Amino acid sequence: MYRYHPQTEKVVDLLKNKVIGNLVSMESFFGFDALGKKKIFGIKLKKKPNRNYKLYNKELGGGAILDLGCYPVSFSILIASLISKFDFIKTKVLNKKKEIGPTGVDMNSFAELNFENNFKSTVSASLTQNLGKKTKIIGTKGELVLNDTWSPTNLSSIHINGENKETIEIECHNNIYTYEIDIMSKCILENL
Repeated sequence: MYRYHPQTEKVVDLLKNKVIGNLVSMESFFGFDALGKKKIFGIKLKKKPNRNYKLYNKELGGGAILDLGCYPVSFSILIASLISKFDFIKTKVLNKKKEIGPTGVDMNSFAELNFENNFKSTVSASLTQNLGKKTKIIGTKGELVLNDTWSPTNLSSIHINGENKETIEIECHNNIYTYEIDIMSKCILENL
């Protein structure tokens, strides 16, 4: 759904217009403490993963990679595709790390993606750490930073740190899924 949000459209437009120069690399994260601590009589306790809940059930597609990691990976592919010589098949996944939890799903995952066009992306996903939803895209003339890449609210911000420091604010009045539904509806109606 984030791919159809005006914030993502603006990021792609800025990168195509080389606001931060030629693309070099990016870092993208999505993580929160799903087991959160709860207080009982002033004592903080960690919840145990419930294997019947989809996040912690392998058969239901649970785990940090499938539930959260798909976002930074798909965004990395989108950004890498803006550079010529993009062949997804030739992408190398390096330095993979994962922490398997008691229900058999990965709770924390990390990887480096090296694309054929020399673009590199570091991606992380976590069900136990508050990594946030941040993405930093690095170019030869600066960087572009999104503090909330996956579910921007009514006012999202794109921070550009380069020759000129600038913050672009984008007002959005729709639920993030509305943009995806609108595009899908249009494609169906126009037989696309």
